[in-house]
Amino acid sequence: MNIDDFSDEFKWQIATRSSTAMPFAYEMVLGDMLGEKGDELLRQMWINSGKEAADLAIVLGLPASNAPEVSQAQSVVFNMLLGPELRYETVSKSEDQVMDRITECPMLNRAIEMDVALDGLCESCQATNRAFVENLNPDYTQRTTNAMCMGSEYCEMCTELRK
Repeated sequence: MNIDDFSDEFKWQIATRSSTAMPFAYEMVLGDMLGEKGDELLRQMWINSGKEAADLAIVLGLPASNAPEVSQAQSVVFNMLLGPELRYETVSKSEDQVMDRITECPMLNRAIEMDVALDGLCESCQATNRAFVENLNPDYTQRTTNAMCMGSEYCEMCTELRK
C-alpha cells in the first residue's frame, strides 16, 4: 500500500486535522514553559498565520477590492487551510460590509478533543481573521459578533470598510 491508494479528499482531511491540532500542541508546551511570554508568542503566531493566509490569497490571485471579495477570498483560503470540517456561509452583504457565519469549526473541534480551555480560542481566532483581512486589503477590517467558543450557536464575523 502507498499514498496513492488513498483519495485526495481523505489525505486533505488528515492533513488539515493535523494542522488544526498543531497550534494547541504549541499552546500546551509554550504556555507551561514560558507563562505570559509564551502567551505573547502564541498571540504573534496566530496573527502571523492570518498574514500568511492573506499572502496565499494574493499568490492565488483572489480579488479583494471590496468587502464581498475580501470575504470570498477568506472563505476560499480558510477552507483550503482548515479543511472540510469548516462550514462557512454569507448571511448578508453589501459593497462595504459582509456578515459571515461559521456553523462548524475545525479549530473548536480540535480544542474540545484536546481538552484545551476555550477562553483564549476566540481571541486567537479573531486575531488570525483580522490579520487576514487587514493584510489582504488594509481598507477593511473584521470584527466578531458571535463565537461558538463563547457559547453561541455559531460564529459571526463582520468584514467591513474601516471607519
